Amino acid sequence: MGVIYNVSYKDKKIQRQIEDEVGPSISILERFRMKGVGSQRFQIIQASFDIGNYIVENKLNFCNIELRSLGLVLYFRYKNENYVFPIAYRKLSFYQNGENISIYKNSSFVKLIPAQNKALDSTFVKKIQDLRARYISEPYP
Repeated sequence: MGVIYNVSYKDKKIQRQIEDEVGPSISILERFRMKGVGSQRFQIIQASFDIGNYIVENKLNFCNIELRSLGLVLYFRYKNENYVFPIAYRKLSFYQNGENISIYKNSSFVKLIPAQNKALDSTFVKKIQDLRARYISEPYP
């Protein structure tokens, strides 16, 4: 089961827990070299029960993904609060089926499509796959 954090208010303990799981934010120089670490806007079309508790049915729910050194962070809003779902690369299962993306962490999952009928950004998907492959190929600390 995935842990979802409320990050609406700055809390160093929560920030530390997120960084322990997915690493710190990528440095500004590395962001330029990678040509960005953030995703386009996605619409959440389905989610597991633990994430689904934060999703309003019959309403458009959106999210963004940020790449980190040890994983990725899925950002979304629920009832005017900001939440994150951190996923370490070692626990990440990532599937792409046409324009749909499925992201799994253990038994938790979220299924996404690009928002506003835009095409899926294939360069971002490639970045996720490359970072995950690089992480998996490195010796475990």
